Amino acid sequence: MEKRLGKELARGGEGVVYQLEERVDVLVKVYHARVLQDARSAARLEQKIAAMTANQRLRGLDRAAWPLRQLYDPNSGRWCGYAMRRQAGISLQGLLGAPQNMREFAPNWNRLHLVRLCLDFLETIEILSAERTLPVDFNPCNFLVDVTTARCAFIDCDGYQFLDAAGNLHLCEAVRPDLAAPELLERSRWSEASVKPASLRFSVGMVLFFILNLGNNPYRHRNGNDPVDNLRVGICGLGKDADCPMPPGPWYVIWSHMSFDLKNLFIRCFRDGHADAAARPAIAEWREALERYEYRLRSGKADAALIPARAKLPATNTN
Repeated sequence: MEKRLGKELARGGEGVVYQLEERVDVLVKVYHARVLQDARSAARLEQKIAAMTANQRLRGLDRAAWPLRQLYDPNSGRWCGYAMRRQAGISLQGLLGAPQNMREFAPNWNRLHLVRLCLDFLETIEILSAERTLPVDFNPCNFLVDVTTARCAFIDCDGYQFLDAAGNLHLCEAVRPDLAAPELLERSRWSEASVKPASLRFSVGMVLFFILNLGNNPYRHRNGNDPVDNLRVGICGLGKDADCPMPPGPWYVIWSHMSFDLKNLFIRCFRDGHADAAARPAIAEWREALERYEYRLRSGKADAALIPARAKLPATNTN
């Protein structure tokens, strides 16, 4: 049955997202004409979306805007996009992109909320990974936060790397450079090679750092170089022996209060794991460290303020 498109909600490089007039809980993505004009690329994209809609477990995942149904142009009959479950919330970028945003959108949040958000994010990553799916393009605009529950919804799922039931690997097309593993930044042709789980583990660490440090990047340092340039070559300011200290101010204060095992995981991910992908923490390690940190926050053994009043002295900076 033909459905009528409602108002436009978002526009990106690949297409436009609309709401449906008849179903407020369903959105549709219509790809731009220029995307569909390349017959080979359009066929590859249509096959990918068809395979994604066939995955019953991910179709039922209520925390992701997973493709649910193919979309066809009512005039030409040609494939043009897909329908998905509508997700609500403010984007990670919108929530953490500027200090005043937290005060406006989540005035009652403390570090327990941030930890819950991290754990919910990891739970979805584990579900996707179990279905041989890697959300390679870690863009903070593509994660929506419900500030009442600290839950994280995933959108723009058609860009994920996905291995379907028939064993066909559907690749992603690009990544956001400031949250990508360093080996991915050297690519010029995304459609020709798969992304490995080790690259996912790096980006997971980047998102967790982004959340716990209120939008900061671990490759920022006092000299002010571009974080992406630092990421490419492995200049990271974390750890006592870093040769490029973290900038003074709130980020240093937050880092000083973070649990010892979380700090070690971040150092492993971004310093040891920059050149040695095997050193990057597994998802389970992040989850266990966050659960221990959550216990310390709940029991009053760690400061739960979003930004503690002052830095923790090095002599007491342990668990």
